[in-house]
Amino acid sequence: MNKIYIPTIAIIAVIVAITSFVFIWKNYIKESGNFAKSVDNLNLSDNDKLKSNINTFMESQAGQGYLGKQNYHCSNHLYGYDDKYAYAWVYCSGFMVKNNNELEEGTGFSIPTRLEYRQPNFYIFAYNQPGDGSSYDTTLRQIFPKKFYDLAYLHLPNDKIDELNREVRDKARQAK
Repeated sequence: MNKIYIPTIAIIAVIVAITSFVFIWKNYIKESGNFAKSVDNLNLSDNDKLKSNINTFMESQAGQGYLGKQNYHCSNHLYGYDDKYAYAWVYCSGFMVKNNNELEEGTGFSIPTRLEYRQPNFYIFAYNQPGDGSSYDTTLRQIFPKKFYDLAYLHLPNDKIDELNREVRDKARQAK
């Protein structure tokens, strides 16, 4: 009778050990941010759709309290996304058309942003940005996975910021 219990107990112990390892490994991957896909590994049409949805959503959110939706434009640098969130650097600015038909840039922001979405078609319904000043680092760590935190913490290079600025200005010129 003991000969049957010992192999059974050994098999159960191995199953418990493997299950525990898989559970711990999945949580490690999730916590370390390795579950998030960078845009280099994603479908190009998904990237374009998501970037467009981010811009539209942020323009609707930011424009409400500033210069009016038609004068507020956004662009973004998409770091990547997972099954629930997209991670991007978002650049938004409001514009006024002066009497001489020139654009004057008004208020705006340029900041890493986590956007919550659901499928189909990357429907964005919420966003979160890090706090100002001394809370910036702590809140950025809370909302960005490690994989993208390092990129966002170092800020976007000036040439990328300039590119986002050009895209936003082009949108403003087309809208005037």
